[in-house]
Amino acid sequence: MERKIMPFYLTYPDIMDKAEAIFRPAKIGRIDNRQYEKDVEYFRQMYPQGAKQIQKEIEKALAILDYDGSVIYDEYPERLRIDKMAKDILETIRSKVWDGECVTEQEAMQLQKLIGCEQIQDYVLLVLLQEILLRRQLKNRVN
Repeated sequence: MERKIMPFYLTYPDIMDKAEAIFRPAKIGRIDNRQYEKDVEYFRQMYPQGAKQIQKEIEKALAILDYDGSVIYDEYPERLRIDKMAKDILETIRSKVWDGECVTEQEAMQLQKLIGCEQIQDYVLLVLLQEILLRRQLKNRVN
């Protein structure tokens, strides 16, 4: 009588299905662009008024740079160029406050408080980097 030795993975017929389910890349947690953009927009509505104004200025600046081959889509964007963009955006905001281009007086007061803060440059840089990352992610999802 001849005994056949079976490989361990054939001894239980459904083990390969379970193993395949474990090692297959999960699709859980992936959302489409529309849902992602809606989530981002919803949370941006919760920003304080001054932060919303800064966000708008950053979006305007990045809308100009939003094209294929742009600096913001470089594999490794230059730190100095990003810092320069943040400083330019901050100067634009300061000039708006000083020139009285704000829509309401409350908005102007909130921006003046923010501009007077020592960490405003860091904040603008942080929001700029976040917006660049968001645009890069959305572009990668489309491509």
